[in-house]
Amino acid sequence: MRDLLLDFESFFGSIKLPLEPGQKRAKTFNLSLKNPKLSYTDYVRHPEFEVLGVSVRWRDEPEKSTKFIRGPEVRKFLEAIDWRTTRVIAHNAVFDGLILQDVYGIVPLRYFCTMAWAEAIFQGAVGRGLGDIGKFLGLGEKSPDLANFRGLHICDIDEPGWDTLGKYANNDVNLMGRVLDMLEDQLPADEAELMSYTLMLFCDPVMEIDVELAEEALAEAIAERDKCIAATGLDKQEISGNISFEKHLRAALGGWIPTKLNKKQKVKPAFAKDDLEFVMLKTHPDEKVRNLVLARMEVKSGMGINRAERLIKMGRYREGLMYVCLHYARAHTMRWTGGNKMNPQNFMQGSKMRRSLRAPKGHVLVVADSSQIEDRWNCALAGQEDVLDIYRAGGDPYAYQASAVYGFEVTKETHPDERFMGKTCRLALGFGMGWWKFYVGLRTGARGKAIDITTDFAQSAVQIYRHTNDKIMDFHDEVERWLWYLANDENPIRAERDGLITLDPATKRIIFPNGCWLRYPGLLGDADGLRYRSWGGSRYIWKYIYGGLADENLTQALARHTVAWQVLQLARKFKPVLLVHDEGVFCVKREAADDVLGYALEMFRKSPPWLDMIDVPLDSEGGYDVSYSK
Repeated sequence: MRDLLLDFESFFGSIKLPLEPGQKRAKTFNLSLKNPKLSYTDYVRHPEFEVLGVSVRWRDEPEKSTKFIRGPEVRKFLEAIDWRTTRVIAHNAVFDGLILQDVYGIVPLRYFCTMAWAEAIFQGAVGRGLGDIGKFLGLGEKSPDLANFRGLHICDIDEPGWDTLGKYANNDVNLMGRVLDMLEDQLPADEAELMSYTLMLFCDPVMEIDVELAEEALAEAIAERDKCIAATGLDKQEISGNISFEKHLRAALGGWIPTKLNKKQKVKPAFAKDDLEFVMLKTHPDEKVRNLVLARMEVKSGMGINRAERLIKMGRYREGLMYVCLHYARAHTMRWTGGNKMNPQNFMQGSKMRRSLRAPKGHVLVVADSSQIEDRWNCALAGQEDVLDIYRAGGDPYAYQASAVYGFEVTKETHPDERFMGKTCRLALGFGMGWWKFYVGLRTGARGKAIDITTDFAQSAVQIYRHTNDKIMDFHDEVERWLWYLANDENPIRAERDGLITLDPATKRIIFPNGCWLRYPGLLGDADGLRYRSWGGSRYIWKYIYGGLADENLTQALARHTVAWQVLQLARKFKPVLLVHDEGVFCVKREAADDVLGYALEMFRKSPPWLDMIDVPLDSEGGYDVSYSK
C-alpha cells in the first residue's frame, strides 16, 4: 500500500438563482463549503461546480516533490494511478473522497483524514481546520486565503493565478503531511482502519434509495406541518415570525411567555425546542396554546420535510445511491456523528424514511445491535451488581425498574407504557437527570413516547431510582473526585478500576486500555465548580462538568469503543453501510443472510481483548431485510 497526500481546489463564489414570478432582481447564494446550508453533495453536484486542480504528493517522497495538477489535466493524472494499492490522505477526506468517487469514478483501497484524526486526539482542545492544527502543533500555517479566486472558473485563471493557486494547495498538502507524521501513531492502528470504513460509507456507497417511499414520507411530513398550522387559524409567516408568534402566544397565555437570558444576559423569549418551559406548553390545558406551540415547532424544525427532500434529491441522482456521511470521531466521546446535512442515524425506527434505504438487488441489510450497552456499562463501572445479575440472567432491568416505581409487577407484554417509563429511568436518571427534566421528557414525548405522569410521580420515580441504584449514585461522586484530581497538574498518573481507567492530570485525559481517551482540555476546578475549555466552531467556550455528566461521557465512550471493536471485526468480512451508535448495518448476499446474522450477533456478545479487568455482560439482537426496517 502506498500513501497519496491529496487536496482538491474547486470553484467557489456567489451564484445567481433563477428569477421567480414577480421578482425584479435575482437572488444569490454562496456556492462554497463555508455555506452552512449547503451539503457536500449539493456543492459537488451543482452545475457551476468545477475542479480547478489538485495538489498531490506520495508520502514516501520529499516535500519538494509536491505538485499541483491543473483542472484539465487532473483526470489523466488520476487514471494513471493504481488505486487498488493506494491509500488517500486528505484533511477533509469526506470532501476529497466525494470528488474522487462522484466526479472521477475512483475508489481507493483506503482513506485517512487528518481532520478526523485530530478531532479524535484533541477532542476540542483545538479547532478542526488545517491551519488551526498546524499552528497549534508548531508545524506551520496555511497560505493567505484565496479570496481573489472567488467566482473564477478554469477559463478565468491566468498564469500568475495558477502559480498562486498551486503554491496555496501545495502548502496545504505539505502541512497536512507534517500533521500526519506527528499524530499518526498517537491512536491505535485499529482506529485508522475504522476511520477508513467510515469514510467508505460516503465515498463508496452501495445502499439504494426508494424514492417513492421517501416521497410518501415527505407528503406525510408536509401534511402534518400543514395540519398543525391550520389548527392555529394563522398562516405560516405569523407562526414563523418571532414578533408575531410572541404576540399570539402572549394573548393565549394571558400576557406571560417563557423567557431566558441571551449571551449578553438580557431577557429574551424562550421558543427553542430545548427550552423546557416552552416545550412543556405542549401539554398546556388550553388547546389554543398547545396548537400554537406544536405549529411553531413544526414550522421552525421542518426536520422531517428537510430530510425527506434531501433523500429524494439524492435518490434521483444517477444510480440513486445513499451517500452515508458520518464523522468518525467528532463527538467528545468519539462516537460517530452525522454529516452532509442529513443524519440517517436518527431516522425513526419503522419509519418510511428508514425503510426507504434498501440493499441492491440480490442483497439484504443485516443489522446487529448491542442491547442496552450504555446501562450495562454504567452498572459495570459503578459495581451495581444486582442489576448486572438481572442482565446476566437474561432478565429485563427496564421492567424491574418500572416495577420498583409503580409497586406492581411490570412486563414488556402486560404494561408497555410503564416499562417505557422504566427504560427512561435507566437511560436518563443513571447520569444524574433531575425530576423536572425527567417529567418534561416523559410528558412531551421527547424520548419517543409521551407518558402522562404527575410532578409528584416524577419526583418519586427519581428518588426510587437513586435508592435502588445506590452504587451508580456513589459512582457519580467518585467520578467527580477524579475530575478534581485531573484539574491539578501536579498529581501523578493514577490507575483506577483495575487499570480500566487511567487518570493523567498533565494532559487532562482519562485513558482507556484500548489506547484511546476522554480529554477535558484546560480542566479547572475552583469555587465556581469544574469546567473545561472546548472549541466552539469560531471561539473557545467553557463547559461545566460534574460527576453525573462525566459518568455519561465515560459510559458513552466505553460503549463506543466496545461497539467499534465489534463492528471492525465484521467490517473486515462484510460490507458496512451504516453505523448507528450501538449498531452496525452490513450489506450481504441474500443466501448468506442467516449465517452472517448469526455471526454478527455472536460477535456483538463478545468483549474486546483489551477488556479483561471488568465483567460487562454484553448481549445483542438483530435481523435482516431488503430495507433498513429494524
